[in-house]
Amino acid sequence: MTSSETPTQSYSEKWYWDDRYTNESEPFDWYQKYPSLAPLINLYVPHRNQRVLVVGCGNSAFSEGMVDDGYEDVVSIDISSVVIDTMVKKYSDRPQLKCAFSLSFFWF
Repeated sequence: MTSSETPTQSYSEKWYWDDRYTNESEPFDWYQKYPSLAPLINLYVPHRNQRVLVVGCGNSAFSEGMVDDGYEDVVSIDISSVVIDTMVKKYSDRPQLKCAFSLSFFWF
Protein backbone atom coordinates (compact mmCIF):
# COMPACT_ATOMS: atom_id res chain seq x y z
CA MET A 1 0.00 0.00 0.00
CA THR A 2 1.46 3.37 -0.98
CA SER A 3 1.05 6.63 0.94
CA SER A 4 -1.71 7.70 -1.43
CA GLU A 5 -3.59 4.47 -0.73
CA THR A 6 -3.21 4.59 3.04
CA PRO A 7 -6.54 4.86 4.87
CA THR A 8 -7.09 7.97 6.95
CA GLN A 9 -6.95 5.85 10.11
CA SER A 10 -3.18 5.88 9.61
CA TYR A 11 -3.06 9.65 10.13
CA SER A 12 -2.69 9.01 13.86
CA GLU A 13 0.32 6.75 13.33
CA LYS A 14 3.88 8.08 13.62
CA TRP A 15 5.13 5.64 10.95
CA TYR A 16 2.71 7.12 8.41
CA TRP A 17 4.07 10.66 8.87
CA ASP A 18 7.71 9.56 8.99
CA ASP A 19 7.19 7.71 5.70
CA ARG A 20 5.35 10.63 4.13
CA TYR A 21 8.01 13.19 5.06
CA THR A 22 10.82 10.87 4.00
CA ASN A 23 9.26 10.70 0.52
CA GLU A 24 7.69 14.15 0.16
CA SER A 25 9.87 17.18 0.77
CA GLU A 26 7.77 19.99 -0.69
CA PRO A 27 5.97 22.18 1.89
CA PHE A 28 2.30 21.37 2.29
CA ASP A 29 -0.40 23.33 4.11
CA TRP A 30 -3.51 21.33 5.00
CA TYR A 31 -5.85 24.19 5.64
CA GLN A 32 -4.62 27.59 4.50
CA LYS A 33 -1.30 29.29 3.99
CA TYR A 34 -0.36 31.89 6.62
CA PRO A 35 -1.14 34.99 4.50
CA SER A 36 -4.77 33.85 4.20
CA LEU A 37 -5.15 33.53 7.98
CA ALA A 38 -2.86 36.39 9.03
CA PRO A 39 -5.73 38.85 9.65
CA LEU A 40 -7.34 36.42 12.13
CA ILE A 41 -4.04 35.49 13.76
CA ASN A 42 -3.14 39.17 14.13
CA LEU A 43 -6.56 39.88 15.64
CA TYR A 44 -6.41 37.12 18.27
CA VAL A 45 -2.64 37.16 18.89
CA PRO A 46 -1.88 40.86 18.56
CA HIS A 47 1.29 40.86 20.69
CA ARG A 48 4.13 39.62 18.51
CA ASN A 49 6.29 38.79 21.54
CA GLN A 50 3.88 36.16 22.91
CA ARG A 51 4.85 32.53 22.42
CA VAL A 52 2.78 30.75 19.77
CA LEU A 53 2.47 26.96 19.56
CA VAL A 54 1.84 25.42 16.13
CA VAL A 55 0.62 21.86 16.70
CA GLY A 56 1.10 19.34 13.91
CA CYS A 57 3.30 21.67 11.87
CA GLY A 58 4.46 19.10 9.34
CA ASN A 59 6.56 20.73 6.65
CA SER A 60 4.16 23.65 6.27
CA ALA A 61 5.54 27.15 5.80
CA PHE A 62 2.89 28.49 8.23
CA SER A 63 5.32 29.00 11.12
CA GLU A 64 7.84 30.64 8.82
CA GLY A 65 5.11 33.02 7.68
CA MET A 66 4.40 33.97 11.28
CA VAL A 67 8.07 34.77 11.90
CA ASP A 68 8.20 36.75 8.66
CA ASP A 69 5.18 38.69 9.96
CA GLY A 70 7.07 39.67 13.12
CA TYR A 71 6.17 36.96 15.64
CA GLU A 72 9.19 36.52 17.90
CA ASP A 73 8.63 33.11 19.53
CA VAL A 74 6.99 30.44 17.38
CA VAL A 75 7.25 26.82 18.56
CA SER A 76 6.26 24.15 16.04
CA ILE A 77 5.71 20.54 17.11
CA ASP A 78 4.94 17.38 15.17
CA ILE A 79 4.68 13.64 15.71
CA SER A 80 7.21 12.97 12.93
CA SER A 81 10.83 13.14 14.00
CA VAL A 82 11.73 13.00 10.29
CA VAL A 83 9.99 16.29 9.52
CA ILE A 84 11.22 17.93 12.73
CA ASP A 85 14.84 17.04 11.89
CA THR A 86 14.32 18.61 8.45
CA MET A 87 12.69 21.74 9.89
CA VAL A 88 15.39 22.19 12.56
CA LYS A 89 18.05 22.19 9.82
CA LYS A 90 16.00 24.42 7.51
CA TYR A 91 15.38 27.06 10.19
CA SER A 92 18.67 26.86 12.09
CA ASP A 93 19.31 30.52 11.23
CA ARG A 94 15.93 31.67 12.59
CA PRO A 95 16.06 31.71 16.41
CA GLN A 96 12.45 32.95 16.59
CA LEU A 97 11.30 29.60 15.15
CA LYS A 98 11.81 26.49 17.24
CA CYS A 99 10.83 22.98 16.10
CA ALA A 100 10.37 20.02 18.42
CA PHE A 101 9.28 16.40 18.22
CA SER A 102 6.27 15.59 20.38
CA LEU A 103 3.96 12.65 20.83
CA SER A 104 1.99 14.31 23.61
CA PHE A 105 -0.40 16.26 21.39
CA PHE A 106 -1.61 13.30 19.37
CA TRP A 107 -4.84 11.47 20.06
CA PHE A 108 -4.90 7.76 20.87
